Amino acid sequence: MILKNWELKIRNVGIKIIYSRKLKNRGRVKIEFKNNNKENQKPIVIAGNGPSLAQIDYSRLPKDFDVFRCNQFYFEDRYFLGKKIRGVFFNHRLIWEFFFTINQIRQRQEYEIQDLYSCLSPFDCEKESFEHFKTLKYYFPTVIDFYPYLREYKIIYEQILYWYLYEKIFLNMGTYMLITALAQGYKEIYLTGIDFYEAGREEKGGGYYAFNMSKKKNLYLKIPAFQEGHAKISVHNQSFDRAIIQAIQDLNLCTLYSLSPSSPMSAFIPLAPIQSSIFDVFQKQKNYIDDLMIPNNFPPYRKNNCSIWSKINLLLFQKGFK
Repeated sequence: MILKNWELKIRNVGIKIIYSRKLKNRGRVKIEFKNNNKENQKPIVIAGNGPSLAQIDYSRLPKDFDVFRCNQFYFEDRYFLGKKIRGVFFNHRLIWEFFFTINQIRQRQEYEIQDLYSCLSPFDCEKESFEHFKTLKYYFPTVIDFYPYLREYKIIYEQILYWYLYEKIFLNMGTYMLITALAQGYKEIYLTGIDFYEAGREEKGGGYYAFNMSKKKNLYLKIPAFQEGHAKISVHNQSFDRAIIQAIQDLNLCTLYSLSPSSPMSAFIPLAPIQSSIFDVFQKQKNYIDDLMIPNNFPPYRKNNCSIWSKINLLLFQKGFK
């Protein structure tokens, strides 16, 4: 039997796979991620990597929930929110190394990760940027581009554009996760580890992260700012993140709760109600992956396009980024 056109929908991960003889390269598979705004019935926990992640009041945690994690989450020495993760968000500038690292983590069964998310669309209209992201999408078709979710709500997207165009400021990844969860239809959202690099934490010895950030030689190699002690990154602005969170509250499309009484978030987001939940936090096994992993071999594109990467990264690497 000759298949002229067929379509397979995998609903639970929002993937649409299309095979068509009409495609230029016969037999090639095209993968699309559908922006599905149907209401999600489960609550979701949005977890940044700030100190409050290690200070969750587990009696306030819902009994059954999805989880979004981000960036260096796997540095944790214990499973603050368990091993099952609905989505992991990361910076596209580390996509080659991060994709490799996550697959090593999956092979070792350290976490059960469903989807990977990154911003794979440019905020500007320069030709090189479009070509860069087009290439990334070609190499990593299963990484979900969260940029379309940012455009779901006009009041939010206009602020994102303003801060990028005039201030060259980006949201923390925790806030990007929150916007994505809202656009995906989650109605009950719990927040932790989004602490805005609060002033004074570093001076008090608490640090800006819930886990040890020392001796991460591979991460330092890719982002020297971490080794130099520039933990508070200047491409972020607390006022911007707070304004977006306030806009989400004003939309009145979901209920936001804080899970960590010590978090700065709890000053304007109500603490979740006591739910008498029982949640066991397990220590990780010895020799778990606790640094970015760098593959020995890169595709030819990654090796031969240093100029493109240099231009795209110049601004952010000068300031440093999370």
